[in-house]
Amino acid sequence: MEAFDSSLDLKSEQGKGALFQFSIEAAIAKEPKQKASLQDRNVLLLKESGIESNILTKQIIERGGTVVAARNFQEAQAKLAASEAADELFDLIVLDAKLVGDAFEAYKNLSKAVRALPPSIVLIEPRDRSRLKQIKKAGFKSYLVRPFRALSLERVAQDILSGEKTKSAFVQDP
Repeated sequence: MEAFDSSLDLKSEQGKGALFQFSIEAAIAKEPKQKASLQDRNVLLLKESGIESNILTKQIIERGGTVVAARNFQEAQAKLAASEAADELFDLIVLDAKLVGDAFEAYKNLSKAVRALPPSIVLIEPRDRSRLKQIKKAGFKSYLVRPFRALSLERVAQDILSGEKTKSAFVQDP
């Protein structure tokens, strides 16, 4: 105990019990500063405006990202084309599957309309898990099931943007 500049004391009284006291000298550990998962990343958020959209925007910004919102596929296509023209490409798209009747087909059409479509995450309802093959076939890199936590968004975004094949991203066929 002395090697750690600590002490242990014991006081005991028969029939009354014992009192143990100890002291330990310890410094508070500092967490290493990590780069935010979306630091300096441009994210196109394709979602209707509302509370969930505001929360998602806040989560992306808190992780160092920049958000550009689009409320529909036409607006997204225009923003993607403008970003290509300005050579300020998006790093990631986060898309709400509820946005249109068949978001997966619309997304495939969006991918045909631009030169380079960034990796994309689709937000789905729990009942849509049965459509994972369709989601992958449409070209999405991963998905998040509602309700999702900020940590899930961060993990999936890191996995996709790192380019590594992980559990949270679809494994690409050779």
